[in-house]
Amino acid sequence: MTTDNLRWRLAQEHEKRHWEKRPRKQRSDEVLRDYYKFFKKFLVREDNLSVLDVGSGPFGMINYFQGDARCALDPLVDDYSKITEMTSGKALVNGVAENLPFIDGSFDIVVSTNAIDHVMK
Repeated sequence: MTTDNLRWRLAQEHEKRHWEKRPRKQRSDEVLRDYYKFFKKFLVREDNLSVLDVGSGPFGMINYFQGDARCALDPLVDDYSKITEMTSGKALVNGVAENLPFIDGSFDIVVSTNAIDHVMK
């Protein structure tokens, strides 16, 4: 196992424990609602677009977009779905940003609000 992989796995375990002990949904809602308002005002004026939320975490941006084609990608999505209600109305995919399991052009919008510090490299 390389040092990068060990560091990444340890970070994922820490992240999982963090959300199990302190699910700060209220604060997350406030921050993500503001992000969504920004997206709606300046970037996305249509509804019902296909959206991918990379590194969604347990309370991702995906919850604010409308439409049937919403997908949350996170390496801990299985764990998060046990402690939150994130399964409602969206696809949940266990995966990492460095290796997206989708064909190019699969989504109209890709968002990632808190994942850059969780990538392997």
